[in-house]
Amino acid sequence: MLALAALPLLASAQEAPDALSVQLTQIREQSDANNRAATIARYSALLAEHPGNGDVLLARGRTYAWDGQYAAAEADLQQVVTNSPTYADAWSALGDMYRWSDRPQQAADAYTRWVELAPQDPAAHIARGRALRSLGQIAAARADFDTAATLGADPKEIAELRTSLLPRMANPDAVAADGYRWGASVGWDHTRFSGGGRAGTTTT
Repeated sequence: MLALAALPLLASAQEAPDALSVQLTQIREQSDANNRAATIARYSALLAEHPGNGDVLLARGRTYAWDGQYAAAEADLQQVVTNSPTYADAWSALGDMYRWSDRPQQAADAYTRWVELAPQDPAAHIARGRALRSLGQIAAARADFDTAATLGADPKEIAELRTSLLPRMANPDAVAADGYRWGASVGWDHTRFSGGGRAGTTTT
């Protein structure tokens, strides 16, 4: 009898994560890029019900990052990786937030943890390669892009990334003394999170 009585409680405990996942999905699907404050408020309310939950913190941290609220985003995402250091998605999000806020070294460090946790994920190598490119570490960036290619990354994207490593000048028509034509400078790029992202991001 006691065992039977405990079954409903056990079932409820097992169903709770599923219910939370449904709520997170609903918030993401109903989020409005033009009203991220409302989305953040919904995540905050969910956190009040599930204090310290890594998935909710990650979702809110990403939204803070998309909204340019980098300090708040960093606080949420750092809490996630501190509590769950093997959570690859959280390291990915943290790296993106650092790149978006012009901190390429910290981005590269976060992406390195992502690479360590998901070495077969070409996106991890591409993200770190971009951060290394921003640091001027061209050989290391090329190595990451080459690894991503062997792991099945889109060939066109890899070709564009490799081209972005070539010497460039502001004037696309400028020709050096040796006759080499220099391309236009590549602008800052952003990795896109699944389910949304900052407006105006580029992919190379």
